[in-house]
Amino acid sequence: MSYKGKSVPNSVLFKSTSFFVFFNIALITSGLALSLLLWPTITEQLHLTRNVHRNLETSCPTGLLGGGAFVSLDSCLFWLVALMLADNASEDHFDESEDRNVNGNSSSRDVNLKIDA
Repeated sequence: MSYKGKSVPNSVLFKSTSFFVFFNIALITSGLALSLLLWPTITEQLHLTRNVHRNLETSCPTGLLGGGAFVSLDSCLFWLVALMLADNASEDHFDESEDRNVNGNSSSRDVNLKIDA
């Protein structure tokens, strides 16, 4: 479906409560995943450059990396749902605007009654 380069206003997207909720959850989980993945990576690099490890045979702390990877996967799924809800909201917006243009600029919620006399 082509909308001829028209964009959907943000106010239309965020009127949908489900889109608003999933968008915010996706933002929060993305930030959490970023912090859980970067925190052990940066601290391990700092430990290696400053020679903090007395025993070089120690293993990498995989608990935070595994948790970060799992939260990252969750975040991707929340973004997928948010994109699907945004697509639905944009289709509804453009369908309503096309209905208004066809019905002579009347809202799609208005009831047009024809009374035969």
